[in-house]
Amino acid sequence: MPLENVYAILPGSDPKLAKTIFIVSGHFDSRPSNVMDPEADAPGADDDASGVAVSAECGRLLSKAGTNGRGTYRATILFAAVSGRSKDCWEPRNLLEWAKQQGYTVGGMLDDDIVGADSAAGAPHRVRLFSGNGRN
Repeated sequence: MPLENVYAILPGSDPKLAKTIFIVSGHFDSRPSNVMDPEADAPGADDDASGVAVSAECGRLLSKAGTNGRGTYRATILFAAVSGRSKDCWEPRNLLEWAKQQGYTVGGMLDDDIVGADSAAGAPHRVRLFSGNGRN
């Protein structure tokens, strides 16, 4: 089936930084833990409608904030809902390739995944950070 990304852009206001893009994303695929079980339910809301909701809400809030409350930032910010992030899905990579084709340099990317899942209520919350060398 055809897969597409949905995105919104807040253009950067500083001519020196406008072509630097920061991406906030979530994915809207969902798959069961055992991908070989065609009868299993997929986790859905936690994996990962929650990340899409965070990306959309960040776009809404940041478009109203910014310098002097006008939603302007020195660098460009892209808010995305990508159709697929899990095994063998190419859409996030296609988004990065699109950004490069538009002349952007990716300054950073925050991919929100399974936001709000709390398997241990009352325990300390944790954030996991995965960082690469910028070559992918």
